[in-house]
Amino acid sequence: SIPESDSITVIDFKSYTQAGSYENILVYQVFNKENKDVTNNYEFTLSSGTITILKRDVVIKPQYASKIYDGLAISTNESEITGGSLVEGHQVEMIACDDFVDVGRYDNKIESIRILKDDLDFTANYNITTELGVLEIFKRELRVKTKDSSKVYDDTYLVCDEYEILDGTL
Repeated sequence: SIPESDSITVIDFKSYTQAGSYENILVYQVFNKENKDVTNNYEFTLSSGTITILKRDVVIKPQYASKIYDGLAISTNESEITGGSLVEGHQVEMIACDDFVDVGRYDNKIESIRILKDDLDFTANYNITTELGVLEIFKRELRVKTKDSSKVYDDTYLVCDEYEILDGTL
């Protein structure tokens, strides 16, 4: 112990912001009641503690997306946080499946994901759980009328492959 007239002051320390475990190293000075540095009068035996910053839990899934069939793949790289949270200013950058073209309801799986702030990657500071999103492609409505055709009987086939689109587009 030190005499009541002396006091210990921390003059230097390490600080951390990233997830992980670090040795807690402090540098001390001892001052007497006249505020004179008397550190050399002490022999320090230091035992360092540990500073631990735990990863932040977050659950992310692709946002729901839908469209009418147009022959092109449907995709979304927009995300939704369904559990936990991000640090203020952090944003999700994700790539999800985008190879669905035909009408149907599809599970949308996240292919890759990063957590960014100002183009710096903070992904290692998060425990990320992903969920499936949903993509839907609906049938395109098309109303077609076949053309009329007629002829006098001649023992040959009558074919009319002409049509008119009344509503919708291809």
